[in-house]
Amino acid sequence: MEQTKPMRFYQLFQNGEISANKINDYINEWHEGTSEEPLYEYLGLTREQYVQRVRRSIVHERNKLKRI
Repeated sequence: MEQTKPMRFYQLFQNGEISANKINDYINEWHEGTSEEPLYEYLGLTREQYVQRVRRSIVHERNKLKRI
């Protein structure tokens, strides 16, 4: 019998089953685990989606620092 893969962060997020801030839990799980797949695949993202997310995060942090 074929085993189905558990849903990834992005699939759960798109389905409205978890909030965006849960991504950190998944990232920590990946760091603590033994997965050999890239983080973006572990999260259920394409490489391009992951790069966009990182860029948005950097811009957001820069904007926060400018306000200080």
